[in-house]
Amino acid sequence: MLDQREEVIIVGLLKAAADGEGEVDRIRSKMCEDPDFEPYTAFKALQQRPMTSGILTAKDVCLWLQRQYYKTTMLRERDVQTVLEHYGENGMLRYESFLKLVLPREDKRVRSLVMCRRTSSGMGMMGKELGRDAGYHFIRLLEQEAALDDELTLRKKRLLEYEWREDKEHTYQRAFTWLQSESAVPGVCHVSVLGVVRLLCDLKEIMTVTQVERLFHRINTSGTDMLSYVEFEKFMESREADAYLNELYVKYFATMCPGCGSMCQRDGGACNSVTCSFCRTSFRCETRADESDYGNLGMSPRSNYGGGYNMNNGSYGMNKSQYNKYPTSPRAQTARSASPRASPKGMNRSGLSTTASMYSPRLNETMQSSFFSPRASPSGYMDRHRSLLDESDNFQKDLSLMSTSPYGKRTGETSLSTYKRQRLSLECVLNTVFKMMEIDQMVEQEKENLWQSGVNLEAAFGFLDRYAKGYVADTDVWQIMHSEAPVAFSSVCQLFRDLKSPSARKQGQMNLAELTMFLFPRQSEEYQNVHEHMTDAETQNVLYVVRSTVSCPGCASRVQRTMEGCSSVTCPVCHTPFRCNLIGDDRDQEFRLTLTQKHKVRQYIKFASEAAEDIEQLRKNLLCDVDSLSTVLLDAFLMMSDDKGYISFLDFKKALLSERSLRMSDIELLWHRFARDRKRLGFVEFAQQIRPFGTS
Repeated sequence: MLDQREEVIIVGLLKAAADGEGEVDRIRSKMCEDPDFEPYTAFKALQQRPMTSGILTAKDVCLWLQRQYYKTTMLRERDVQTVLEHYGENGMLRYESFLKLVLPREDKRVRSLVMCRRTSSGMGMMGKELGRDAGYHFIRLLEQEAALDDELTLRKKRLLEYEWREDKEHTYQRAFTWLQSESAVPGVCHVSVLGVVRLLCDLKEIMTVTQVERLFHRINTSGTDMLSYVEFEKFMESREADAYLNELYVKYFATMCPGCGSMCQRDGGACNSVTCSFCRTSFRCETRADESDYGNLGMSPRSNYGGGYNMNNGSYGMNKSQYNKYPTSPRAQTARSASPRASPKGMNRSGLSTTASMYSPRLNETMQSSFFSPRASPSGYMDRHRSLLDESDNFQKDLSLMSTSPYGKRTGETSLSTYKRQRLSLECVLNTVFKMMEIDQMVEQEKENLWQSGVNLEAAFGFLDRYAKGYVADTDVWQIMHSEAPVAFSSVCQLFRDLKSPSARKQGQMNLAELTMFLFPRQSEEYQNVHEHMTDAETQNVLYVVRSTVSCPGCASRVQRTMEGCSSVTCPVCHTPFRCNLIGDDRDQEFRLTLTQKHKVRQYIKFASEAAEDIEQLRKNLLCDVDSLSTVLLDAFLMMSDDKGYISFLDFKKALLSERSLRMSDIELLWHRFARDRKRLGFVEFAQQIRPFGTS
């Protein structure tokens, strides 16, 4: 079965595939709802030669993309080829495979409707182009498919890297067996939807039934709702992930020639002065061929893996028959090119690229953080926490040890133990988390100042919603700030990304509930009674109740008295006497912001925007400080969760208090940033708050 680390990585991979499939299916539904879209007409419109060809290739799609004036795209032919390979053989789609690409899975009504549309006949159909709306949605579909493939490829790289580092074998087989563990009939050769639901929904509680169904829509290409091992293995494999292991081998077990840039190794011996076999440049080479043997890596030899240089295509290929033909360390007097023939498992799944592409852009030195501020003229509001970005890290020396190869000897130093590596990763992540907490505390203090000035939320919403659209957009905030307290539009976008949940669809929009949580502090009654998923009508009701009633000190019921009588009232529920000064109804009252309040709202938005940008800068500094951010985040997550696969509030509090003495309110503030309203924090949500925007 899988260990805890493998389980976390694979669950993140499956969850990303399910969420991405849901977004792709939503675009499919929008495209098929267009009355002008008909699948066969679209299939012929995309082909370069619709009269003589029965297949659709990536070149045909790219030529069609170049002719569309209404939607520019950054898709390359390689990206389109990758998308088409998921649905067809060798990236060539016949009409049946094209239907799998464009028809929605979840909405059966739309699927049946689009298949019942009449097809034009004759030459008129061959010359017909896709409509503007349908073409726009088709391009969006290709872009989302390419983005999902990039996300899954990155997670597959993490899995293969962990497999190499920890000497794990048969990961795909063990992962498939793990999915079968809760099946009703043990020992079957397939995985059913019900079995995965029992495992991931009922037992692990990490996915919903809808996500499991979307996962099967993505993996189970046959559409039988029974996942075979062949389909699962095809989903888990990736050429880019296999090539990544080759790059790791070249990076950690080879030295770059200063003359021609080729990666070289020496065969051993006392002298480390070698001569490059290509440009005859003499230089100092510390990496030896025997350092990359299985014994030095703590791995066992596998007789079914070997490698040799392929003279036909100029790449290092690996197959079973070449293992005994090419020895691990051929005798030579000069430095030889680095060959991954002694590399661990996983590097045989695809050949290395040519020698020219093996130039490593990053050597094995520690990357120092620059600690710079992106703003040339800092604002006075940010002077109090701007110094947080300029502080030097006390454990920079430990980070340099982490950036040294954890897989074997690179410069003669012994690799860190697993526990020490995880401990250093946790300290590195917590250092960034504590700086984020200090900035959040300052933002919370600004919220209290704004709250005490008597700002009305409905009036603030009307002030920010310039065109009465029913929501506050990021462009509205930027235009309002442009007149008095200008901020960069990137800062406003980063503010919206930090405020909204990553899974929210409308990232650039803010409703009344989200504005309440943005403007008012956590101690206010408005914040405590409003949730981000409320509609504007529900939020207005809550705000009216909080503003126009008093909470009973006995039973906490909301009470309001009439205009007549004494201010001393008795609660009609628990009969507790108390004083109530709120009279009447203000539902028809129109609230407005004074000039002073508008100025304070602008100043607070400027402060919060720059704080969000500085938090993003802290994330970028962390990315520069470590060699592999994904590995550091996974180690820190496993250290905090105690290998459970999730972090509870108690685990989170224990990890923070082990490094620094904190108040409970500060811990709850941080927990809300990471987990929001959830009781458990998964690795995906944990990494989203630490990883810079745009990196996966």
